[in-house]
Amino acid sequence: MIEWPVREMIAGGTRWFNQCIKAIYMLTRFAFSIFSDDVRHEVGNKSSIMGIYGPNIIFSKFPAILDKLCITTTVHCDVGSPVLSLKIEVGFQYSTLQEFVAPRDFLDRTHNLFAISRAQTGKGTQCYYNIQSFIAPFNIVGPGQLTVKAVLDDLEYEAGQINILLETKG
Repeated sequence: MIEWPVREMIAGGTRWFNQCIKAIYMLTRFAFSIFSDDVRHEVGNKSSIMGIYGPNIIFSKFPAILDKLCITTTVHCDVGSPVLSLKIEVGFQYSTLQEFVAPRDFLDRTHNLFAISRAQTGKGTQCYYNIQSFIAPFNIVGPGQLTVKAVLDDLEYEAGQINILLETKG
């Protein structure tokens, strides 16, 4: 049996190692979101994002309704460390509005496309997963913050936020 101080040093080393791995993932993995009025899918596997919002959506009064809010979330990782699980959570004022769990075959197919491209060209070390979600209609009772969180392999990443504000007179 391992004595107490040695056992604690081993456990501490394991925690330190796990924190280092998490820090490396945080540097090579990230997510961001674009908030817009619409996303149009076009020929050639392209998407056009229409009516991109800045950091705020301002209303003259509440309650308010936005006919449709589109959220395009891009998750980035290194081709050498593919994402094994991906969940996108959209929240408003501490309540979850939407949750999307990417099917494993989607993750595998996307990663394989980037790996094939890298093998054939010798270039490219990044892999991108694009997730598009829609809230229609978006019923807003008052000001607040809409947030997007990406959970990649059980690690949480802030993927974006937009403020919902009341117009100030004056």
